[in-house]
Amino acid sequence: MNAPGLPPEIWLQVMQEFAKRRDVASLFACARLSRGMANLALPLLWSVYELANVDISVVLWRSLIASALGKTAYPYCTWIKALRLSNLMSLLEDMGQQKKALKGPFFSPPLQDLKVLDREGVTIEVADLITKRIQADAQDADKSAQLLSLEGPHLPSARLSSFVSRLPRLTTLAVRDGSVLNGEVGMAIREGCPAFKELTCYYCNGADADTDLADFLRCLPSNTLESFTVNSVNSIGEATFRALTGHSVSLKRLGLMSLVPLAWESIDVLSTPNLESLALEADSRGRRMEPEMAENILLWLKQCVCLKELEMTSFSLTDTTDTILDDLLESPDMKLTSLVLQRWGASPRMCFRHLGTQTELRNLVITTIHDDDEVTLFSTAHNQLTSALTTQLHNLRHLATSWPFGIDQIRNIVQSNPYLEELVLNGYTFDNDEETFLDILKGLSYLKSIQIVSETTYEMDTIIDFLDALEADPAGDHEGFQLYMAQQEYAYRFTDTQEVVIDTEIKRRFGGRFTVNYTADPEELHESDFSD
Repeated sequence: MNAPGLPPEIWLQVMQEFAKRRDVASLFACARLSRGMANLALPLLWSVYELANVDISVVLWRSLIASALGKTAYPYCTWIKALRLSNLMSLLEDMGQQKKALKGPFFSPPLQDLKVLDREGVTIEVADLITKRIQADAQDADKSAQLLSLEGPHLPSARLSSFVSRLPRLTTLAVRDGSVLNGEVGMAIREGCPAFKELTCYYCNGADADTDLADFLRCLPSNTLESFTVNSVNSIGEATFRALTGHSVSLKRLGLMSLVPLAWESIDVLSTPNLESLALEADSRGRRMEPEMAENILLWLKQCVCLKELEMTSFSLTDTTDTILDDLLESPDMKLTSLVLQRWGASPRMCFRHLGTQTELRNLVITTIHDDDEVTLFSTAHNQLTSALTTQLHNLRHLATSWPFGIDQIRNIVQSNPYLEELVLNGYTFDNDEETFLDILKGLSYLKSIQIVSETTYEMDTIIDFLDALEADPAGDHEGFQLYMAQQEYAYRFTDTQEVVIDTEIKRRFGGRFTVNYTADPEELHESDFSD
């Protein structure tokens, strides 16, 4: 049966839109309508399959594994671009706990042989089956395997070497435990994956992790790695940095999170002249950064002359580090489009004197750790930030800050940045005055997301009036608009019906959603004072 009603090319556009919105449920429903619809929907469905709910995931993973065994009508293994084994592991955990009823159907023929294995065993066996099938298809002149990315939990080094050697088009590898990466895995990629260029480790701990990872990196062809990230606790350091220098020309994106002090001491051995995107996190285990170390980081950062995106997390651990950023922004070579500062401990020495020189900024995130009554302690930095946002920065698309702004300051920020699409703002209580915070935002023609962290006292009519203004804007582009209110005061809580009305209106007009959380009931808090 062909696709119903409309011509196939129209249905294809519809399904491409579902894929763009990452709407797995709609693609799955279309795939089950008819063979013609399945031909259109299935390749797109497999591009977002990891986002499916548990019930749909059971069907998709079962189909994928069965296709590796040659038991399906369609060659799903040749359609997937990313094999996400952590998603399979999560599904197996769900079936072992909340969704036990799905376990029987999942392991029914032809998957019955997998039932005797534990979760890790199933994951490894599935990876083996799928990569073998992909290898076989790659050797078939009439077929072309699409798998570009392999992501998974702990995969033994020997098995990982076998898996990657079967994936000739592999470009990306993401492993939960980076300690499995060594020279053997690196040689397998060197010999079998000529397009490999991206590596992510979620953590990389162990006595030999630094040297083993360095061996892996040295085995890759020089200047082929474009992206390297370690996301969490790790033991990497000088050996890894020296090995990364072998990719100094090609390396464009680098993420070094939760580095220990010893690693920061040797950061200057890493050469990254072409780096465009950098994310750094000070040691998440709370160790203090010494002044000499901060100076070492600053000097190293200044040699990243091509940098466009900079993220620094948890760096304000001593007064000395507070000036790192401003000294860096003063450099004439630094032309950022994105600056993200997260969990900086605010202090009187914090400085944003040169933030306004970064006139190409499109994304700015500044979250500091402070109490509301501490704002006066760093009023100079607050004034500098306000000045940059209102008089020097005019191209922001995304602005998120935990620093408080009054209504007049927000008005000036919005007027200075008419292209804003996403706003996450703290401040004083936003209420139903004659001119509300939402009134100020009505003129933003590209607004797609608002997150209000401060306390609010909005009424439903105020929000509906705001939605009316967005919809009436002839130049408006608000597709997918989302409104999140983190602290609507309990005394102004919406009824269930009002919440549904607001959410329904946002979905109907923009295909977005409404989310609201409330402050605690004061009477309940008062009663708790007398509890045991």
